[in-house]
Amino acid sequence: MQRQITVNLGNLILSLSDAMDLADPSLIQHQQRTAFVVWEMGKAAGLTNERLENIFIAALLHDIGALSLEEKISLRNSEVENTEDHCIRGEILFSNIPWLKESSKIIRCHHNEWQNWKESIETPLVFDSQLLCLADYLEREIKRDHYILHQHENIILEIESLSGSLFHSRAIDLFLAISNREEFWLDLVSPRLYSFLLNEGPFRKTEIDFSDISLISELFRNIIDFRSRFTSTHSSGVAASASMLSKVFGLTATEIELMEVAGNL
Repeated sequence: MQRQITVNLGNLILSLSDAMDLADPSLIQHQQRTAFVVWEMGKAAGLTNERLENIFIAALLHDIGALSLEEKISLRNSEVENTEDHCIRGEILFSNIPWLKESSKIIRCHHNEWQNWKESIETPLVFDSQLLCLADYLEREIKRDHYILHQHENIILEIESLSGSLFHSRAIDLFLAISNREEFWLDLVSPRLYSFLLNEGPFRKTEIDFSDISLISELFRNIIDFRSRFTSTHSSGVAASASMLSKVFGLTATEIELMEVAGNL
């Protein structure tokens, strides 16, 4: 009897987030840092576990729709006038996985300014998107060649000045509540942030089965293949070929499925 294949969801999502941000030194840990800020604000707001999980995943992969390195760097440097395109692509990529649909909505709205929302801040999507919007903005304001405790006060003042325009006052109040501790800032820029989020985050004890692993592998595949029309079907073709060859060589059903996942990746 073959053992059931499971993977820790936190480790899997963090690995994907980490890989996406390795393309350039200016991007390293951007999404992890954003997720850390969102996680801290969400806990301070008393969000339900389900909402915390949804916003945490959204933060870890919020730039999933930015397909080129140039676009990623431009977003990091706040040089993109139209921020909506990568939000739309991110929503589409996420919406293919049923249990990521709520996270996909947050990704879609994470650049929406408070002054442009028509709904109340009490609306979960509005509130959660505002938290991600603020966390993303905060991380992009950090100068990586400066010591964090020599710049954090200026960052706080900058964010406070955007109350009522970019951010709702409730989001800013939550940020102020968590950012008055030096350890918040030191944890934010810690090289061990991956380990912290893995062991303290919402998915530290969450295991997913093979069907969900397969869905995540398809998400990986789409991120890579959608970068160019020349590679738009490359990984899916590799997965299909691997599956067919596995059947020819008489592999078991489980082994065939594993080969498909390997092909996607």
